[in-house]
Amino acid sequence: MKNIPHGLHLSLLFIALWSIFSCCDDKSSRQWLSRAEQLINVDVDSALWLLGDSVRTDGLSRRQYAEWCLLLTQARDKKGEKHTSDSLIRVAAGYFENHGPAPRRMLAWYCMGRVSQELQRTPEAQDYYLKALEVDTSSTDHALLARIHSNLGMLYTYQDAPEMALPHLQKAEDYLRQIGDTLSLSLSLRDMARTYTLLKQPDSAICYYKQALKILPLYDKPFVLSELGDQYIKKGEHASAYSYLSDAIRMTANDSSDYTPIYFAMGKLFYVMDEPDSARYYLTKSMDSPQPETQASSYYYLYRMARENRQWEEYARLHEIYVSLSESIMEQMYTETMLKMQYAYDYQHVEKEAIMYKIRNLKNQKTIFLLVLGISIFIAASTGYILYYRKRNKQQQTAVFAVFKQLREKTFRISQEQIIANEKRIQELEAAPNKAGADFSWELDMLRSINHFITNSLQMKTANDDLLKNEAIYIKLHGFPTPTMSEQDYQELKETIDKFYPDFTSCFTASKGFSDENIQMAYLLKAGLKPGKIAQLLSRNRNTASMRLKSLAKKVFGGKNMGAHWNEDIIKYILDI
Repeated sequence: MKNIPHGLHLSLLFIALWSIFSCCDDKSSRQWLSRAEQLINVDVDSALWLLGDSVRTDGLSRRQYAEWCLLLTQARDKKGEKHTSDSLIRVAAGYFENHGPAPRRMLAWYCMGRVSQELQRTPEAQDYYLKALEVDTSSTDHALLARIHSNLGMLYTYQDAPEMALPHLQKAEDYLRQIGDTLSLSLSLRDMARTYTLLKQPDSAICYYKQALKILPLYDKPFVLSELGDQYIKKGEHASAYSYLSDAIRMTANDSSDYTPIYFAMGKLFYVMDEPDSARYYLTKSMDSPQPETQASSYYYLYRMARENRQWEEYARLHEIYVSLSESIMEQMYTETMLKMQYAYDYQHVEKEAIMYKIRNLKNQKTIFLLVLGISIFIAASTGYILYYRKRNKQQQTAVFAVFKQLREKTFRISQEQIIANEKRIQELEAAPNKAGADFSWELDMLRSINHFITNSLQMKTANDDLLKNEAIYIKLHGFPTPTMSEQDYQELKETIDKFYPDFTSCFTASKGFSDENIQMAYLLKAGLKPGKIAQLLSRNRNTASMRLKSLAKKVFGGKNMGAHWNEDIIKYILDI
């Protein structure tokens, strides 16, 4: 009995023991699951104990097992346990999608969204939340609606779309006010303030920060006070900024947690107020932050102060550290952006596979039906279906390439728009009057660095294509008469391509199911070699080279039935990476 959580009722214990030692009949199972559901929002520890330690899933019906999967996932999420797998919640969502009432489907899709969100599957989580809202448009479960809208708002913010996040956060706020959930409301108000900050609306941000401060728990107040103080720094109201930042520092005096962002904000304020000694004190404390962004910002103001005091050696040392940190941050930002785009593309591919799976299932069902009707009808219908299937497959393949092309074009367009916006901001800052205490050099430096980084990234692939063509191994393999490629030549080609295209090797590995022949063919195509030339290099006939090319195409495109121009498509795909 020592493991039973505090507050577990005696009646709950009897129900649990009954479910262990009995055959878990239908009535007792319903009572047990109903009791667990009641406890989730009252005593989540007891609910987890009941669902985890006293369950006998072998005696549950299919519906009851789905209920158990759903409630256990919900309880773990409520407890704040990290989700490491979606196996349980997929069982629940799969069942209630076809059999459950609307409230159950809504809860199942919400839990699917929470699990996907924690597993870093952002597009997938977003789709599940939207499905949850579509399932039950007349729902009166304001607590669940608030959580769905709040999570959707967070996802849109994560994807740098604050204008899309704002309506969802506003709806979450309305629902939380209706149910009187003060703790969740305080966090929602804070998120609203941060969203308005991203939208560059400081007055609205300040209004929501102040509302949040009134009801926030004590441990969350220091950072909100710091963020509020930073808003006043941007507005040039230094007295108000100092008041809020002082309160934040005073509240963290005896706490060992990481409060370096607060120290940085205070250091920045003293710098703007032209109090270098105080600024140096707080900036020195903040440069020990575990966050690279806070470190870089601290070193920026410190090296500026060293330059203003003509401390050239100190200036050179601090500036070198700042530049190194800034480059590291920009590389990380670029990598994260590319990963987001890659996952979005992968998600589209998974969706395509799901559609194909449904089509194959539909084909089997139709086959059985047609066999009952007769051989003649079956042959006619099968022939028609095969033609339709091939056409549909080709359309889907075309759609995948369209998505791939759109992603590249969107990346280029966004990059160009960012450069233009940055240039406009640079011109505004350079033309701005030099107000007392105002210094825009840091922002100018960062904007110029960002533009330089984006421009280099856009030019990198074209430059690399040209550089590759000047490499000795490229010239050798393209030479005439055609040489026979040795293993040493192949290794040199791989090293050369990996040097210019670091991401290429990660696309074609044995761990992803590519054979050695697939990988070799991919590298030779990346070198701009035609299939006929590849056949000569490998001392193979054209048919063998064509078969290897087709094997690579099947692996890349994930299908046996490819369009008439599959050979051109795979070559273009490889060259575009």
